[in-house]
Amino acid sequence: MNIKNFILKTTLFFLLIVCLLNGTIFFLSNNQSDTFVYHVKKGKFANVIYRELYDDELIISSRAFSLFCFLTGTTKQLKAGYYIFPKHASIYTINHYMVKGIHPEGKITIVEGMTENDVNEQIKHAPYLEKTYLTREDCGYLYPDTYHYEYGQNASVIINKAKKKMNDVIEDVWSKRDRDIPIKTSKAMIVVASIIIREAPDISEFDNVASVIYNRLAIRMHLGLCSTLVYVLNKSTLTKEDLNFESDYNTYKHYGLPPGPISFVSKASLEAATKYNKAFDYLYFLSADNKMYYAKTYKEHQRNINAYLK
Repeated sequence: MNIKNFILKTTLFFLLIVCLLNGTIFFLSNNQSDTFVYHVKKGKFANVIYRELYDDELIISSRAFSLFCFLTGTTKQLKAGYYIFPKHASIYTINHYMVKGIHPEGKITIVEGMTENDVNEQIKHAPYLEKTYLTREDCGYLYPDTYHYEYGQNASVIINKAKKKMNDVIEDVWSKRDRDIPIKTSKAMIVVASIIIREAPDISEFDNVASVIYNRLAIRMHLGLCSTLVYVLNKSTLTKEDLNFESDYNTYKHYGLPPGPISFVSKASLEAATKYNKAFDYLYFLSADNKMYYAKTYKEHQRNINAYLK
């Protein structure tokens, strides 16, 4: 065997051993058994990422990770964002997550009947969500649903998505409204729907509550709703003094609808707000023990109060 062949075979054997060793390292798991959030900021250099991954014990070798990225041509494909890698992940797995941009998700759930304060509490405590909070002007204009976000996103992503979904529903429902309902705008429809949500114990009573509201509006009678005061005062129970609180949301003192919605609404409540059953000629309702009691006169209403409110 001549010297050149010996050197060539030795070199190839050595390279094979190196490749086998590195290949083994690439698929060896780390010792990380706890959930760990790793953040790659935009513009962070690859060598910084390698070092941080190693320092955080997410990879077993920064050099091996660097070599793997070089051999797979993914050095410049590592995406910014937040990551939660599987427990005992290998270099191969971590590279796959970062190249594909597999980011962890959180969620915000908007439920019909909630107010903007309720949703703001969720936003406040949502992990890795940049904070943008709702205002009173947003109440009623986000569609109730569960919305997912990638760690690091701003809450405005969720807000805009929920607003767009609600706008589509509003446009659809308003276009199919009964033309004899005593309201003229889609905003008024949302206000009525928000009252229905807060006053009716379940969907079976939505149409009836809407009719009582419209019966009162038709004869210019105060709506006299506790729900509108509960909203503006942001409290669960009212006192007699609260009934004198000066606000356009105090429907005991001011005629007509309050100036804005008092909760987030469902499609069903919006649909109920577009109907007016004039044959349902009641002017009062009382909710007690998840049941509704209607009355045509104040005297009948007082009897219901005495009988069902304890």
